[in-house]
Amino acid sequence: MRGSAFPLVLLAILFVSTPASGQLDLRHQQCGLGDQDACFALEFGRCADENPRIAIPACTRDLARQDNRRTGGNLRFERAIRYALRANAHAKQGNSDRALSDYDRAVTSHGGVFWIQMQRGDAYFLASDDEAALESYEAAVTLNPESAVALISRAMILAAAAEENLRDPAQALEDAQRANQLDSDQPAYIDVLAVAHAANGDFDKAVEETQRAINLLPPGDQNSLDEYQSRMALYRRATPFRMEP
Repeated sequence: MRGSAFPLVLLAILFVSTPASGQLDLRHQQCGLGDQDACFALEFGRCADENPRIAIPACTRDLARQDNRRTGGNLRFERAIRYALRANAHAKQGNSDRALSDYDRAVTSHGGVFWIQMQRGDAYFLASDDEAALESYEAAVTLNPESAVALISRAMILAAAAEENLRDPAQALEDAQRANQLDSDQPAYIDVLAVAHAANGDFDKAVEETQRAINLLPPGDQNSLDEYQSRMALYRRATPFRMEP
């Protein structure tokens, strides 16, 4: 399992709806106008508990109570949320196989929830399954084309995937440039922009952007500094960065 190449939203419980998710009832619309965390807990109860030992059995009970034969929009949406919450709880416990299985169930139940697609993508990215991660990041970008984190996540895979068939350097550069326009002066985003420039053969620009990312790092972030300097060494040898399979 690989480490994180950039800030991921895995385990960040965000109650986000997008126009593409569509099928939300009045309660969900009202939730978006108030205290989202409190509303989320109210809607999904102990299934949304931060303690996985409470959340997992609660989500399991809630899912078992739902009638599988009903496929209405709200039911599908709520099932997706519960599967995603249980996936988060499994991930907190370090059980990546069960987490990935529940993220898949969540997306199958309702693929139109942005944060579920992002969390599924992050989980598969950390498990080194770039194809599955890219699938979710693509869906996330479709749901929210102005999301910097979705664009930069897709850009990293398109620029540096170990599998050549997943790479698209031109699209990676476009995504990374747009993400940096939307959220500027983020070292991790600038680093991915450098990775994309290198993937397109512009190693001088890659070195320049990596140095800019280094200059913006907060004091004491030695891990990122080491990572960026390692990539810069590749660019100076006219070598693009590739993620480990």
